[in-house]
Amino acid sequence: MAFADWAAIQAASRRINPAYGEYVKEPATTGDSREVRWLSSIRTDGTNGTKSIPSTSTALSYSTDPEWSIAHPTAAAGTVHVVGCAHGWDNSSYTGLLVDRLVQQGGLVGNITTSQTTNLPTTALPTRATGGDGVWMALQIYSTAGSTDTIVTTTYTNQAGTGSRTSTHYYYDTPIGNALHILQLQDGDTGVRSVESVQLSASTGSAGNWGILLFKPLAFIQPRSKSAISGVDTIIGWGDGIEDEAVLELWQDGTENVAQYAFYSLTFAEA
Repeated sequence: MAFADWAAIQAASRRINPAYGEYVKEPATTGDSREVRWLSSIRTDGTNGTKSIPSTSTALSYSTDPEWSIAHPTAAAGTVHVVGCAHGWDNSSYTGLLVDRLVQQGGLVGNITTSQTTNLPTTALPTRATGGDGVWMALQIYSTAGSTDTIVTTTYTNQAGTGSRTSTHYYYDTPIGNALHILQLQDGDTGVRSVESVQLSASTGSAGNWGILLFKPLAFIQPRSKSAISGVDTIIGWGDGIEDEAVLELWQDGTENVAQYAFYSLTFAEA
């Protein structure tokens, strides 16, 4: 739908969380490699509200699980799009990744090497992601699971319904709470319908609590400089719009071993 004039654009645009701050990174020790991991802006440690660590597998939706999502409008008649993002970091430059959180579970541990099926397989995807094409998977660390390196093998069903697909990932160092490890797909796969099991090649040294997250990446956000607020034109490259039931989350990928705060404001428009 074309906008008739500038007033119509302004009327359709709604800015959410104009000074929304999220603590996204904790101090790291010298030589620590945790800065290459993604970190979630939706925390389970009491920051920005109380959210329980997931246990049984659950499909998420904005109407029933708003505490897991960045606030966003729902469409009145058309489709909601993200048309702008202002953001800043206090110490470093970061890449941001906006995702739709689809299915989550917890209860996996780092101190056993047998196949883990606790709270698996993951529940059916929500209708906005039916079929699994374009769905990715990640490990989310809810509480520290040791510091010993290990290989994580994940068994999943791909977008075509083919089971027993496998992903291998190198788990290293001691990730902080709410760190995320994106898991690669087997060659030829374009998405995930469900995850059936996870197995470690060696114990990480302690149990901890972590889980599988199924999500859809929506857009990258690249800051222009650190220690400043910068605006980014995000009209191009933001896909087909934001689903009404999308559970939006912003991830950060850092480059420095320092404490970080991120501040961002998303602007939405309906067309």
